[in-house]
Amino acid sequence: MKTFKQMEQLHDLGIILAWTGSVTGIMLYTYFHRSCAAFTSQGDLSAPCQSLWDIAFVFVAALGASLTLNDERIAVVGFLFVHFAASGLFVLALSMPSVLGVVDPGVSDALLTRSVSIAFRYDFPPFSLVTSFIGSFIGLFVAGRFDL
Repeated sequence: MKTFKQMEQLHDLGIILAWTGSVTGIMLYTYFHRSCAAFTSQGDLSAPCQSLWDIAFVFVAALGASLTLNDERIAVVGFLFVHFAASGLFVLALSMPSVLGVVDPGVSDALLTRSVSIAFRYDFPPFSLVTSFIGSFIGLFVAGRFDL
């Protein structure tokens, strides 16, 4: 019985971590499958190449997470934490070869600079943040309306 009570207390943390993992996965998938014109023909190496599908997946992740959260305050403020943590994990994943010493220091500096600029451009032309914010509020509304 004590274990179930502890698991219930950590429910919202688990949902936030899963939401963070989903957004990080979307960011990494978008990075490794970039094929937009800004990246391929114009040579902009820091282009995030977000498509409408990527933004829709961020919306669905926010909607699903806010439907399952128990505390409304966490759903309202949680999207900011999720995007900051996902950006940090994204930069960490892209700088992992330099951390492990697999690449030269010059290449690692370029990787770190580009990964930070891509993470910033992914989140702060506000499509990702706004869709995540709207998704969390719609999820809260639906969960409150139907007593989920």
